[in-house]
Amino acid sequence: AGGSRIQVECTAAKDLAVNVILARQGNGKRIHYLYEIPILNSGAYRHVYAVAEAVFVPAGLYTLVVSTSEVGQIGNFSLRVLSSEEIDLSELD
Repeated sequence: AGGSRIQVECTAAKDLAVNVILARQGNGKRIHYLYEIPILNSGAYRHVYAVAEAVFVPAGLYTLVVSTSEVGQIGNFSLRVLSSEEIDLSELD
């Protein structure tokens, strides 16, 4: 109803340095440029495992972005979202 406490973890291959952010902008759509500070951020790119500290996120639409440190780099990763309340997640087209 009013929001949820959320934490995000990402595990990736050892050759991938990853970062995870949650941004209010985008309203659930693909983001090409950030215009504001992300609500949740795992910080510097890290190999194998990145985690963002748990924060309170008000109810609304957000875009969760997992990125690599190199442009055009792709690879497998596992994403885990922990939440104090039930949330809906859907993959972007």
